Formats: sequence, C-alpha cells, structure tokens
Amino acid sequence: MGKIEERPGQVSFLQAIKDFFRGYVDFKGRSTRAGYWWMRLILGVLGIIFFVVFLLNTLRKVLEIIPLDDIQNGANLSSAQTDQLSSLVFSMIVPIIIAGLVALALIVPNIALTVRRLRDAGLRGRAQLTLFLIYLVINIFVNNATTTTMLANGNFSADLIINPLPAVYSLVLFILTVLPTGTLATTHQTGIFAFFFKNKSFYQDKPEDEYPDF
Repeated sequence: MGKIEERPGQVSFLQAIKDFFRGYVDFKGRSTRAGYWWMRLILGVLGIIFFVVFLLNTLRKVLEIIPLDDIQNGANLSSAQTDQLSSLVFSMIVPIIIAGLVALALIVPNIALTVRRLRDAGLRGRAQLTLFLIYLVINIFVNNATTTTMLANGNFSADLIINPLPAVYSLVLFILTVLPTGTLATTHQTGIFAFFFKNKSFYQDKPEDEYPDF
C-alpha cells in the first residue's frame, strides 16, 4: 500500500492496474484520467465476461436437463429433471457468492480511486465529502417524501414518484472524472473557492507536505 501520485501522460495500462491495488485504501493521492478510466474499462469488461459466461453456462446446463422441444411444448418435468434442476440451482450459489465477495472487496479501492481522480481534477477531499453528504440528505428527503405520498394515496404504482437525483449525481460525477488534471484548480487562497478547490500550485510537482490533502 502506498500513496498514489499519478501524472498526466505517465500512466500505462499496467501502471493503472498496479496503482489501483497499491492504492487500495489511499484517499490522499491523485489518479489521472488514464489511471481512472483504464480501471473502469478493465473492471467493466471483466464483469461483462463473468456475466455472459455464467449466463451461457447456466443456459447450456438447463437445456441439457430439459430439451428445447419440451420447453416449447410445455411438457411437465419428471422427478429426475426436477432433482437435476435443484442440483443446478445449488451449484450456482458458489460462483454467485464468490462474485459477491469480489465485488465487496472492490468497493473500497473503487471509492479511493474516485476520490483520487476528483482530487486530480482539482476538487478537494473535504468538498467531495460535503457534496456527497448534501446529496445523501436530499436523496433521503426525496425518498421519504415519495413513500409518504404513496402511503397517503394508498397507491403504490400509479403515484410512484421517480427520484432523478441518483441519475443527476452520477452524471455530475461522470463529468468530473473526465476533466483533465487541475481543471478545477484555483488561485484563490481563502474563501469558498479555496474550500472546494485545490490551489494551482498543488499541480506544480512541489513537495506534497506544502499543500494539505484534505
């Protein structure tokens, strides 16, 4: 584990992977667009591959137990087929559990990677925390209001209010992660700008101790 200090133009495919795991719990460093999006691509592709392989393998095994003609004709299952299907469902539990554990293990490094990417773009850590808390509070308020409305009207479908906030937050986060290094940096030393954004001098490769990370 160590502090990740990536610089634009210096992060290769392999370096991005190395930094991702080396910075497993690093919320203080910086990750460039390359370092961030290489890992997003890798994790996304691996996730799709796992899902497709798992789905196709499951479908193949189901068709081995129940021929396609029987499915199309709506034939009743024999006791032997029922037992085989039960065994198949049980065998699916292990890979699902493994995938779940891997996903859980990747939560912390993914959050750390996002924090480093936003800091590299110029957004301070305390600003990220503030914005997330504001989003969380508003989201809880909207969800509570939605639930109250549904209960009051006694209708859990027609009066369902779609909360657009998660989509908006995701869009804003996406935009921030594609910004070049130092885009949001400011020259202000005090005030609201200094609270939310890193100083431009932070990106001049000076000793990091001179500029607080949070």
